[in-house]
Amino acid sequence: MPYYRFKMNVPIPPQRVIEQLEKVTLDNNLSKYERYSSMGSGSVMLPIVPMQKKLFIGHIEKNNFDINRIINYRNSFLPFIRGKIISTAQGSEVSIQMSMHLLIVILISFWIIGSVCSALAYYYSNLDFKMSMEVIFPALFPLLGLLLVLLGFVPEVIIAKRLLSKAMMVDE
Repeated sequence: MPYYRFKMNVPIPPQRVIEQLEKVTLDNNLSKYERYSSMGSGSVMLPIVPMQKKLFIGHIEKNNFDINRIINYRNSFLPFIRGKIISTAQGSEVSIQMSMHLLIVILISFWIIGSVCSALAYYYSNLDFKMSMEVIFPALFPLLGLLLVLLGFVPEVIIAKRLLSKAMMVDE
């Protein structure tokens, strides 16, 4: 399962870290907003909020947060970011975990397991073992699944880590 965990030491107290995160996080509780825009027939209601300073959407409670990055494109491999803020003598320690949505992990697992089983079944049914595209092609499907995960998840983790570091005033 694509998973990334790291810790940041921040030279400010936990309450200040939470305030910094709240500045760049849009609360996903839509009932808080009074102004709405309607799209189409009015059945879909979206909040009107200034998006220029909001980098994440989610919720922050006490010393924990669950957020996602706000993006203008589709990416099913976007990491879910969970964090815990702990007070230390030098300021705060922020423990962050990034992982993919469970449904996407299950779908990719089925893809990889199914394609590996199909490739093995093909190889065992084809006993002459000649090197051709027919033999190589089934082996490429599991690799394609892994490549999709790597190209979709890893760059988003790098971007999210950089944005979180900036939001908490951490110089790396």
